[in-house]
Amino acid sequence: MVTNFGAAVFQLCAIAGRALGEANDHIACLSQVGEDYYNGIPAIRAKVALTHSGACGVMMWELSQDTGDDTSLLKALREVVTDQPARYQCQ
Repeated sequence: MVTNFGAAVFQLCAIAGRALGEANDHIACLSQVGEDYYNGIPAIRAKVALTHSGACGVMMWELSQDTGDDTSLLKALREVVTDQPARYQCQ
């Protein structure tokens, strides 16, 4: 059985981040703001961790809306894949 997981990197820049401002980095730890659903840092980490237990991979798209700071979903993905400690801690 082949299992792949999609991970939308709509990062909150597009959904809420820019609208709410830089001071609201904590929303990167959520998976919903109002009626908008997305993959936050915990969801990305969990999906990527599944690849260590038999899933075949993770596909990401729309990277242009990811952040370049510690709330980056691509950085969260890389940290799990390479067994690095998490830079951004969700409460």
